[in-house]
This record gives sequence, C-alpha cells and structure tokens, in this order.
Amino acid sequence: MSRVLRSCVHDLRARPLRTVLTALSMLVGVLAVVGVSAADQLSTGYVVAAHEQLRGREATYALSTTIGPQDVAAAHRWVEGVQARIGPQDAAVGLIVETAVRGAPASAEPGAGGRVQQDLSARWVVGAVDDVYRRPLVTGSWPRAGTSGAPGVVLNEAAARRLEVTRVPATLTLGTPQDGTAAAAVVGVVADGLSEPTVYGTLVEAAEVWPASLPAGSATTYLRAGVESFGAAAPVLREAAEVAGIDLVDRDVRRVDTVEEARASARVVQSAFVACAVVALVVAGIGILNIGLASLSDRARELVVRRAVGARRLDVFVQVLGANLVVALIVSCGAVALAVLGVHVVAPALTPHTFVADPVTLPWPAVLNGTAAAVVTSLAGAAAPAVSATRLDVADALRS
Repeated sequence: MSRVLRSCVHDLRARPLRTVLTALSMLVGVLAVVGVSAADQLSTGYVVAAHEQLRGREATYALSTTIGPQDVAAAHRWVEGVQARIGPQDAAVGLIVETAVRGAPASAEPGAGGRVQQDLSARWVVGAVDDVYRRPLVTGSWPRAGTSGAPGVVLNEAAARRLEVTRVPATLTLGTPQDGTAAAAVVGVVADGLSEPTVYGTLVEAAEVWPASLPAGSATTYLRAGVESFGAAAPVLREAAEVAGIDLVDRDVRRVDTVEEARASARVVQSAFVACAVVALVVAGIGILNIGLASLSDRARELVVRRAVGARRLDVFVQVLGANLVVALIVSCGAVALAVLGVHVVAPALTPHTFVADPVTLPWPAVLNGTAAAVVTSLAGAAAPAVSATRLDVADALRS
C-alpha cells in the first residue's frame, strides 16, 4: 500500500499543472454541491420567514372579536386560559388589540410651524409578539409593562421613518381622535415587514396609563400550535374566551399563516438548485476526463516502459487512478474547510442582523454528498484514461 501511495504522490508531483487543474475541477464540483445546498436553504428560509413575518409563524390559528377598555382584564384572562389549557411547552399564544393613534416627536412644537401629527396603527399586545410573528428588532427591546411612567412602545421601520426616530430611547407624543395626548417612550424599532406606520405597546400599560388609546377595537388571539392541531386549537380558543367573559362576535377560528404555500413556492426554486448542482458535477467530471485523456498520450512511453520492466496491468491502472483519488481526498478536505469558513465566518459577517430568515447552518448532508460525488466523479473521470493505459501496446511503443 505504501508503495502504491508513493507512486501516486510521485506522479502528482511530476506534473504539477495537471494536478492543479484536476484539483480545481474537483473543488468546483464539491463547492457547487455545498453552495447550492446552502443557497437553497437560505432562499427557502427567507421565503418562509417573509410569510411568517407578515402572516404568522407556521400553524398559527386566530379567533377575533371586539373589546373595549373595560374588557382588558377579561382579555388577560382569555390568554391565561388558553395557556393553561395548552401548556407553554406545547404552543405559544398572544393577543393583539388594533386601534388607531396619532404621533409626533415630543420636540415638535404645536401650531403652523410645528410638525403635523402622523396617523399610526396601534397594536396593543398581551404576550410576546415574536412568539406568533417573526419580527426581529432593528434596535432596542420590546416594551415591558411598569418600567416607566410613560408607556413604552416599539415602532416599526415605517413609523420610525415617518416620525424621524433615528435612535432609541426617544420620546413621542401620542394622541387619539377622541381624547388628548400622552407621552410615550420609544424603546425599540422592529422589522415587521408592514408598509403601514405601526406602534406596538403592552395592553395592560395602555389601559392603565392611557385608556383613551383603547376605544372598542378589534382584538385577535393567536394560537401557534402544531400543523395538525386545528381540531384541538379551535375549542381551546372558544372555551377560554367564554370562561374569561369575552363576548365572541364571531366564533370562527381560522388558520392565518401561509407557510405551506411558501414552501410550495420554494420547491420550484429547489428544483433549479438541484439542476445547477448536477450540471456543476458533470462539468467537473468532464474536466477531469479531458485532463486524463490529454495527459495519457504524453505518458504513454513512461507507462509502457513500466510494463516492459515487469509492471502488471493492475499496477498501471492503480497508478493512473490512484493519483486522482488522492487529489479527490485532499480537495474534499479543503472544500469542507472552505464551507465551514463560509458558513460560520463569511455569511454572518455579510448578513444584516435584521435579516428575517434563520442563519444558514452548514449543510452536512450536502458536504458528505459533495465529498462522495467528488470521489465518484474523480474515479469516473480517471477510469477511462486508466483503462486505456493498461491497453497500450508495449512492443509498438518501444519500437517508436
């Protein structure tokens, strides 16, 4: 075995240009498989995440009604009742009351010279919004009830631009068409994917500090559970509302997320990625085959001399094939190192922290498949030259 390995290494060192070209062909094949798999993972993750950002995470069910300021305590009991029935380890639940407010920076002066108050959509929340929706924070944090005298709020990016909020914490003056104004502390900015300027706050704090912000508005309780759990989710939402004393205008429970449709759309792109990987591997194999056949004519005399001095056909076959196999193993190790570096160092450095999709992880199945494909491609590309080498006519070659 050591003699065969020494022969292969000597063969590679004797023809460095051929070795480099063969290695590059293999490297392209391995990195193509890994890169295509990572790109597929990223594109699919982004499509699904964009849908979860706007319509809710996978398997999100909703029940809507109308509540007013007097129903805030009942709304909390509704959420607590759902949580008690499902268990926090099995699902997530949150309630959102949608109203409308007006906002302007606290520094804006009233009158003709001041800034006009902007119309905003307000969403007062019980529970964590990001448990139901995929909404990463651009800066700051989500508000917590009772942390300050002024209600803490989070703006989406559209509202932050409209109100010219460039950093947090900041102070806003919020008002309603029915009542006066109140100061609010902006503690964060969130990427929610909505084009409508929106402010988020906690329902309990809005009810205590600024009840005028809660006229009778649409309230929706969202329950994120298993994909096949609609039959269990619907009665849980209805029963918890009735026990809490919530008057349900409509008892219709619906699934609001569109993740299944997003995955169906992503499958079309996946087919294109697979086709690209196959093409890259075929190109790599053709490159190895061309290099092997081109070098065979240059090495014909060397190989037949070996045959003349006693080398068997198997020895010649192993010499030609083994050199490519050694290159394949070395290149595969290098490709794995480059893939790890790209996924864990390069990709995080180039990805903005507000990117809605989950970070790309190293696709180990693709790494293993790419390595195996590189070895198989190398053997397939070198097999024809190796077989041709064993069939060289010793007498004719020596006479020439």
